[in-house]
Amino acid sequence: MTKRGYLDSGRIDQKRRTRNILIKAAADLIAQGRDVSISDIVNITKIGRTTVYRYFPTLDVLIANAALWKVAGPDQSEIDTRVAQASSPAERIDAMVVENDRLTNRHSREFRAMLRVSLDNGAKGQQRARVRYFAFQRALADLEKVADKATVEKLICALTLTVGIEAQIVLKEICLLNDAEAREVKRWVAKVLLNAAIPVDKQKPRDSRSRTKA
Repeated sequence: MTKRGYLDSGRIDQKRRTRNILIKAAADLIAQGRDVSISDIVNITKIGRTTVYRYFPTLDVLIANAALWKVAGPDQSEIDTRVAQASSPAERIDAMVVENDRLTNRHSREFRAMLRVSLDNGAKGQQRARVRYFAFQRALADLEKVADKATVEKLICALTLTVGIEAQIVLKEICLLNDAEAREVKRWVAKVLLNAAIPVDKQKPRDSRSRTKA
């Protein structure tokens, strides 16, 4: 169902590592107060200029990714940890929505900058990192045991609409909701989507065995 881009075909793990190396190099330059150039990135990472442009078609795209990674990276790791601690699909999805909402509000300026760059470069085939997609995919991996793969994939794609700066803009600037109201709408929509795709009685925790204290 989902179109596979450059980052999702072939040596996927290696490509993601390469992309992260490039972003980190740019983020380090930003942290040092230095201007970022493709030549600097090539010199620091020893990755060829052609390869750099394969991941980031313009310097602006790389800088936007680096700035966002610099401020939001630690928060994203915390989100992954909190989601992993939840047991049921409903709890994991709710944790994802709530924590992502906080992340987006906290770093709204950087997410908006990324969105602008993404819109400007979309016609050039720039593929975003799809962080939210893969986060939901990890959170719902066990649902393939109780539902067909196509249904789970459709659910993941639908849930990506409930988070991120795009959802935030619609709810706060078009629907004119405040932060708390926007967050509750996201949570409600995510729950509706999950229950529509997977019957509640099939949404079992990862480990359904009873836990007893020793």
